[in-house]
Amino acid sequence: MISENPEINANQARETLCGKSEVDKFEYGYASTLLTMAKMMKDHKVTITPTDNSLNSRQIIFYGAPGTGKSNHIETYTKDGNRIRTTFHPDSDYSTFVGAYKPTTKTVTVYEASGSIREEEQITYSFVPQAFLKAYVEAWKRKDGGDDSPYYLVIEEINRGNCAQIFGDLFQLLDRDDRCRSRYAIVPDDDMRRHIAKELDSCTHIEESIRTGKEMRLPENLYIWATMNTSDQSLFPIDSAFKRRWDWEYMPIEKGDKEFVIKIGNTKYDWWEFISTINEKIEGITCSEDKKLGYWFAKPANGGTEIGCKQFVSKVLFYLCNDVYKDYADSNDCIFKKKTTDGSEKTPFTTFFGEGHEERVREFMEYNGIMPLAEDTEDTEEEDATDDLAGLPKKERDYSKYRINGGDKQYGKGELVREVISYYCTQNPNMDANAVRTAWMSLDFKIVHLVETQDEFTTRTSGSSDSKKRAKPVPLSNGESIYVSTEVGSSNIQDFIDKVSTQDWNIRIEKA
Repeated sequence: MISENPEINANQARETLCGKSEVDKFEYGYASTLLTMAKMMKDHKVTITPTDNSLNSRQIIFYGAPGTGKSNHIETYTKDGNRIRTTFHPDSDYSTFVGAYKPTTKTVTVYEASGSIREEEQITYSFVPQAFLKAYVEAWKRKDGGDDSPYYLVIEEINRGNCAQIFGDLFQLLDRDDRCRSRYAIVPDDDMRRHIAKELDSCTHIEESIRTGKEMRLPENLYIWATMNTSDQSLFPIDSAFKRRWDWEYMPIEKGDKEFVIKIGNTKYDWWEFISTINEKIEGITCSEDKKLGYWFAKPANGGTEIGCKQFVSKVLFYLCNDVYKDYADSNDCIFKKKTTDGSEKTPFTTFFGEGHEERVREFMEYNGIMPLAEDTEDTEEEDATDDLAGLPKKERDYSKYRINGGDKQYGKGELVREVISYYCTQNPNMDANAVRTAWMSLDFKIVHLVETQDEFTTRTSGSSDSKKRAKPVPLSNGESIYVSTEVGSSNIQDFIDKVSTQDWNIRIEKA
């Protein structure tokens, strides 16, 4: 659109992209910001700093859809000892960003008429520095001490505050010269000047005008990094003069380094497949990138890999319903539907709660073409059945995944046991079924009928009404097969891991 209409303005862009509906999707400032970003990406004369080079940028804004890892990217390159973090919001202003006089308490000595002396707390007013001034002073102190390493002022959600109001005259400092210091100085007010002079009084290797607070310039070791979530609708406009003093880096939607899954009852879905599918539908109905889901939009609790049903509904589906599809509920492209014999029908958000809510979520997944992970369905059912038989309460069950010998692939409990035994067999190709069975069963595992020969498996299952057989075959190099038990759960997996670890088999098992 921009290539065909290079002179299009923000309102025209919004109207073209979103149609003539009553949906007021963006405020003017928001649309203007997005339009500028789009032109930056299209116009080869304007460079968006690549990730590899962004480390050297003194002022950069990382922007993108929610959950794309903007804050995490900053977290990777900064640490508590070399940064100050603040978050902008609609009530942020110059005093909350820079500093101001505030009431504080001070202990004073009081002389009574009777001659006694006591101490009491009295309210007094003093200058209290905020994030910017703290970072400014600390950076100059480090510079004076010969430390040129970066010191970061991190601003989260920079577009949720009124930047013109918050930065005020500090805006002038954002212009950097070839040394990466402020090209132009500003003169601070008397309160700020006195505070700076007091804090930098012991410095001996910086200019007198800086040390005494007569003027302010950003030192080259002060980096200001910010994040911008482009999905927010309650934004303040950012004018072009402010924008051009920053580098911009777009954070694309990419698969993260964790294998997240969505767990609905005993059914699991791949998280990346879900967001990839839903993001295509979002783009189709909104003509927008900013409403899409990033990989880190939802994070499993306690550092795990499973996004539970409650979290999925309350965070993911609520966002999609309230922020993305609220104005498209009656559209043929709405995702909140379920299949019926006559076609489809709408699924109100309230049906994802209460009795039958897990089934409603599965119907939602099916309607949108998101299929369960076939590899886990049967194993998970066996796992729950094993723990039910062992009397292990559900709240004490652990649905973690495991890795073998530091590999990338993650395994559920039943699959882990089969894979470990299969690996053992490939490392010992001369062993027949009886020898493998003897080696494993001699360790007295808690897993029942852990390894069986073909004859043992046939004898156990021939008269059984259990269609699941409770074991799966593992082929050997000599053409035989052994059968590995699927009766694995939280109640017996640790015993298996502990006993395998005591053997000299070169097999290392660890949680993913």
